[in-house]
Amino acid sequence: MGIIAATAAYEKGEEWFLQAKAYIWENIKFAKDYIKARLPKVQVIVPEGSYLLWLDFSAYTELSSSQINELILNKAKVWLDDGRLFGEEGEKFQRINCATARAILKEALERICLTFNH
Repeated sequence: MGIIAATAAYEKGEEWFLQAKAYIWENIKFAKDYIKARLPKVQVIVPEGSYLLWLDFSAYTELSSSQINELILNKAKVWLDDGRLFGEEGEKFQRINCATARAILKEALERICLTFNH
């Protein structure tokens, strides 16, 4: 079954792939614009080859990396990747997946913005 599915994907999946890639790119642009408009202190780093945005919360000098993570996870109720998982350089960074339905991405961003703009 796996070989048949893989063959079909390689032989007939180009249109789906191109549409999925375009959708994800639009989600990335949406997230970047949404954050810029509603959380101007957060810097967005657009990926060069993936669908994961890096969010830099360094401008929130009054909050530690742990506090930022705690707010996002427990108050906004959104599970992002804590940048510290990737080493010291990830301090005060969070990573968000944009390869999802736009409605889910928008809801996650709304919750984060409400949390930091209270």
